[in-house]
Amino acid sequence: MIMSFAPGEDILPENLEIDPKGRLSHVGVQNYVPLSRKLLDSMLLSDYGLGDSERLRWARFFDALGRVQRAQMFLNWDLLRELYQPFDPDHTYLSEEHPAPGEDKADRLDIFIRQFEEALRAANFQRVEFDVIQHAVRSNNDLRLKYEPNFDVFDEIRVYGRGRCIVTRPRRTLRRGWRKEMHAHHAWHRLVVMVKFRDGVEMGPMTRSDRIYLRIFKEVPFRELEMHLPEQATRIRMPMLDKVSVASPVLVGLPTLVSKVLSLPILALMNPLVLGSLLTVPVASGWRSFSGFRNAKLKHTHRMITNLFYLTQGNNRLCITRICEMGWEQENAEAAIAFKMIHDANARGESIDAATLDHRAERFVHDVRQIRIDFQCGDAVEKLRRLGLLKSRGMQPLEVLPLDEAMEVLRKHWARMSP
Repeated sequence: MIMSFAPGEDILPENLEIDPKGRLSHVGVQNYVPLSRKLLDSMLLSDYGLGDSERLRWARFFDALGRVQRAQMFLNWDLLRELYQPFDPDHTYLSEEHPAPGEDKADRLDIFIRQFEEALRAANFQRVEFDVIQHAVRSNNDLRLKYEPNFDVFDEIRVYGRGRCIVTRPRRTLRRGWRKEMHAHHAWHRLVVMVKFRDGVEMGPMTRSDRIYLRIFKEVPFRELEMHLPEQATRIRMPMLDKVSVASPVLVGLPTLVSKVLSLPILALMNPLVLGSLLTVPVASGWRSFSGFRNAKLKHTHRMITNLFYLTQGNNRLCITRICEMGWEQENAEAAIAFKMIHDANARGESIDAATLDHRAERFVHDVRQIRIDFQCGDAVEKLRRLGLLKSRGMQPLEVLPLDEAMEVLRKHWARMSP
């Protein structure tokens, strides 16, 4: 599945209230379950029909379900960590004495990327199209800088996004008398960047072509994507308006300057004060325009440093750890919601299929948290089937094990995975 921000999605909802403190708000349909485990458990246990003993049984079941899936997540994390070790820029241990041949390393790279994307899919990340990346880099920004993509230095550059939100950024405009005001922007709630540099390209001492660089960020506006890519990915160009602003004082003032020079005697032109007074106005105007462009570049650098310091959630191996944790959170949430919905329907004697489950799960989250989600019903049912908690087969209506039997199945899973 590919995630795309269409160019027309710069248009914001008409009823959007911009938070002056810059807090984000969800917008649109989320492709993941934006609920913590503790909040989800409290939501699922808030059924007024449950007695204290029944609520305790469900709490123990959700705890066991989370523990089993977390143990499975640890196995996936261990595999990814081992596959990533030859490509980890931060790896400080001794390398193997006989390095793998080029073909074997290429195969290992393909295996790692495939397993890494499986972990991303488990966390409900979606790959961002390459055309969308280029469009985001070229899009207009608050600093009026012009960015040109420079992706020839990369052997691989992939971006993955999850969730939609609105973030606010301060901006000064002439229309508001240069007063600071908050502007809202569409953003990815989480963004993962994977980069591998091309062999034979000179990139400086901080980069290596035989390594894979991973980053995970939060709350990345579509128009600020270039600030979260390596500096080799973009070139900052002076906009045409700024070029005209720099050149126009000289071009416009040149005829006036020539006429003044011709009207003055030769002895006056030899005076440095006279010559300096003639050149001051056009040179000062051009320098002021150039300084504005340079200050915009400094603001860009400052904002990039701010984003990297406050919005980075993980680098390289830590990025893998964070993604595996997010995958566990999503798989646990989807399985818990699906089991509870199917169990309640079975207890009432209702027939429930995948479409009904999908609708009820989305309505459940919306009614409690006022957030619209695209519930991954197929993945949730497959998780229950993989854990042995689903009784139905094929096209039959969905049916799960009774709570006591399901708890016993989870205990057996835990016993097999425990040392």
